[in-house]
Amino acid sequence: MNTFILIRLIGFSSSVFVTPQAVVWLESYFSKPTCSLQLPDHLWSWVKHQVTGFTKNPDLPKACLPLRIEQAGKQLVIRLVVEQPRVQYLLLLEEQTLPLLNSLELLGLSQRETEVLFCVMQGRDNKAIALQLSVHKSTVRKHLESIYCKLGVQSRTEAIAQALEKLGFLHSLPLS
Repeated sequence: MNTFILIRLIGFSSSVFVTPQAVVWLESYFSKPTCSLQLPDHLWSWVKHQVTGFTKNPDLPKACLPLRIEQAGKQLVIRLVVEQPRVQYLLLLEEQTLPLLNSLELLGLSQRETEVLFCVMQGRDNKAIALQLSVHKSTVRKHLESIYCKLGVQSRTEAIAQALEKLGFLHSLPLS
């Protein structure tokens, strides 16, 4: 989904206006529940840091690198826009699907198998994958068995290598 969602910060105080979709994304990507008038502590810290840079040196460009938070093959990209320094700021939120996750679906895996393999590629163990995907560890094991069968492999390492090779990310080099 490539929809920009607006959060308006007025006077850098507690006056925050958040669209309903932004609340959904913030609740999904941050551990603490979010209400429409309060941003998560981690996000507030990032915003304050960015704003401090702008106010200390007004000659700096009014753009900064976005904050990117990855979760289950997607990422929330948060951009700070300075409309009027010390008066009004905007946070633009955009949820993006990570390219590798989309590519994994080309291997004939189900969407959930794709998510599991993507988590394996990030070095997560079965317990961490189960927590992230809100499933039981035995469900993760079943998905892995299905992935191994579909890819014709017997281990996590082989699954990763096979997936990357089939997608053209890994090329076999001749031994000489």
